[in-house]
Amino acid sequence: MTAALLDRARDAQRPASVPEFDKWELFRELCAGRAAYGIGDRELTVLNALLSFHPGKVLAEADPLIVFPSNAALSERAHGMAESTLRRHLA
Repeated sequence: MTAALLDRARDAQRPASVPEFDKWELFRELCAGRAAYGIGDRELTVLNALLSFHPGKVLAEADPLIVFPSNAALSERAHGMAESTLRRHLA
């Protein structure tokens, strides 16, 4: 064990710094690379609906990234996806 190794292990356990991102640009990039991440169309639909509830255009570390839409409102913005399907993809 060296001090450098301990420092690296400590740094790895810290939360990653999240810079600011345009949420829609990030979503488009995720759509383009969805195969690499194993993300399907339904998951992207749910993510798109969730992002639409987040106020503003920028996702930043300083801002809360949590939204609280009802299942009915989320289903409506997910193009009428059934609530049971919606809950499955949220899980």
